Amino acid sequence: MGSINSIYLKAGGQFGPIKFINTCVPDSLLIGLYCCYVQHEHVASLFNSFEKLRAPMVFLRVEMYDAAKASWLYLSQFSVTKNTSERDKYVIDAWSEPGDHLHILNELIVSNDKLSKLKHLGNVHALGLGLCDLDPLLVLVDIHKGMNTVPTLHIEDDYYRPYELQFLLMSRRSFPLHMIVALNLFDRWVVYDNEKSSYVDFNPTQADFKGDFIIHNAGYVETQNGMFIDHFTLCVQLFSVHTFLKSIFFLFSQFIIIFFSLNSFKIFNNKQYDCLMYDFTFFLPVPIGVAEEGYRGTVPFNRGSQKEHID
Repeated sequence: MGSINSIYLKAGGQFGPIKFINTCVPDSLLIGLYCCYVQHEHVASLFNSFEKLRAPMVFLRVEMYDAAKASWLYLSQFSVTKNTSERDKYVIDAWSEPGDHLHILNELIVSNDKLSKLKHLGNVHALGLGLCDLDPLLVLVDIHKGMNTVPTLHIEDDYYRPYELQFLLMSRRSFPLHMIVALNLFDRWVVYDNEKSSYVDFNPTQADFKGDFIIHNAGYVETQNGMFIDHFTLCVQLFSVHTFLKSIFFLFSQFIIIFFSLNSFKIFNNKQYDCLMYDFTFFLPVPIGVAEEGYRGTVPFNRGSQKEHID
């Protein structure tokens, strides 16, 4: 359960009374992010520290596909409309561009000033823990429309930290309105298409990006071991005194949060809360949709039954 090879989002879907249509873009983006999540521990830690991403990742991990889509589409702020063909049914039309979803990640944005080697590819979105602006863990790039060659598979930032290409959001010239994603799965490249039933092998160095594939977005992951202590040490070595003091203040504030959280736990324990559990990992009371390996997730649409699609 949770292996990327066992995860396959099919087109469309339904959660409770809400039907999803035109989901190729969010499906492809979710699979690309999940690929990073399952293969890199520091990316998993980053996503699990952020409730908006923790929920869909956990739902995918336990193969609750429609719940994952529901949580993502809710955060993407798509409108729920009445389904005119079915009574008491609703529709979310997820027709979109990849950029329509990136606002979900805004709280994880850190400085991209040291990613100059990536900026020639397009607009760079650097994601990280926020403690150290020089330390992006995942980099999303809006590829220039005119690019007709594969982006660099391996690249370094200005501090010589290595990044590896993890996924490519693409369309095909024969079907330009349909989004697919090429994934780097443990050094084996495959293509995911939500209209297909399985992954298809793909070779980015031999693919035809002039006459066939159109690249829209690329995802790069930092490949050196990105443990917290390494990030903190790098901050101390490379950052100004001002930034270092900001980091110390953050750690002190976390200590205060922990202290008051532990003292207030008895209050939570003595009250009745539906679908509420205390999450000691991140010191937040978060709604429970599924609890797996200590992580928490929730779908904000409907507290009722969760109907999985079989199409």
